[in-house]
Amino acid sequence: PQSRLSVPEDIVTTKLSKKKDEVMSQKQKRAIRDTTLYQILWFLALFLVCFLFVWLKEFSHCLLMKECAPPLIGVQIINSLRGSFQTSPKGITFHRIIKAFPEGRDSKFVLNLQEEDKHCQDFDEFGVNNCHFSWSDHAVGDYWVELPQVLDESASIQANLLLEGHIPYTINCALCGQPCEVGLKLIDFQYSFHMPPCPVDLSNRTQDFHYALWSHSPTEGLITIPIEGTVIVFSSPNEKLAEFDVFGTIR
Repeated sequence: PQSRLSVPEDIVTTKLSKKKDEVMSQKQKRAIRDTTLYQILWFLALFLVCFLFVWLKEFSHCLLMKECAPPLIGVQIINSLRGSFQTSPKGITFHRIIKAFPEGRDSKFVLNLQEEDKHCQDFDEFGVNNCHFSWSDHAVGDYWVELPQVLDESASIQANLLLEGHIPYTINCALCGQPCEVGLKLIDFQYSFHMPPCPVDLSNRTQDFHYALWSHSPTEGLITIPIEGTVIVFSSPNEKLAEFDVFGTIR
């Protein structure tokens, strides 16, 4: 009769151990692969949420202006995403830089505010600067101007502004004779400034003012709208009287 060949027990144990190690190694690789895939999916989901946040923010501004611009792409998305999380106090904040004003001893302009220490941080030869007003605040003060000029119905003020750095907004108003209407479309964001009657003698003029801000933010404080641009004062259609840059936020 043929004899059976017996396999040593230690060889069987070694093979089983190797097989078990191979199975465990495959499970570990699969776990690592699944974990990496899970992290990538979470990153993509987070990026998508951030992208939707920026898009909704820009789309809401389109609705405010009723002038929708193309969706942001490339670098604009990154810049907007970086600025979306910047905060500012609720209300209106502004800063101005005078670029052009008539020179001479007879040419002066000074803007004063009551409680200027409460609202403004700086004061120069043209008056207060770097100011903030919260909603429901009252802007009370006066301005003093001394110029060898008499303004009539042809005098005007023009503001060429950018909201969020890319949405254009223009204001054109007469300097006397009719009110200046300022507002954004589609929402209740309207304000009317009363202008003095024509003609306006600027040789030595002091004018008081009192403006009450809205009781609440037109954006409900959810959106901060950066504003920058240039304001030009014309004594006649072709004659520039003054020019200054403005920077500010509405929240």
